[in-house]
Amino acid sequence: YSLRGSVGVLVCKASSFSLAIMFSNPFDYVLYNIEFALELFKTENHMGRLHAVFSR
Repeated sequence: YSLRGSVGVLVCKASSFSLAIMFSNPFDYVLYNIEFALELFKTENHMGRLHAVFSR
């Protein structure tokens, strides 16, 4: 067996806002859940703290 799955955080920056997208598609659905989250920010003060954003 080999481990497979994917996880990532994408941040798209526009002139008036930023869009953060977090996803997790694990190999083993019995042990882990599929996760997906979106958040819109009007300011840039979230950068560097994205883990706190998606752990809410």
